[in-house]
Amino acid sequence: MATKDTLENWVNDPTSVSENYRMLVESSMWTMIRQERDSLLSDSDWTQMPDSALSDEKRQLWKEYRQELRDLTETQSPSMDADQFITNVVYPSKPTG
Repeated sequence: MATKDTLENWVNDPTSVSENYRMLVESSMWTMIRQERDSLLSDSDWTQMPDSALSDEKRQLWKEYRQELRDLTETQSPSMDADQFITNVVYPSKPTG
């Protein structure tokens, strides 16, 4: 008997669904992660403007934070929990000040 491709089946037993469905779910997770990342990048664009009031040291901290955001797709291994929330993704902390 074939197993039905559902998100619940994928969460409970990823081996029970087709490769196409697995790729679709993983692609959707990455799309949501990228959207959040892009929003965080957009919110911090001002920190890299030449006329921002940040010191060179603070600007550098923000630059590093923004690079960490860009690197998320290479440094994280997301998964989905039983409640269908993305887990195992740690966003970098914004610099203070």
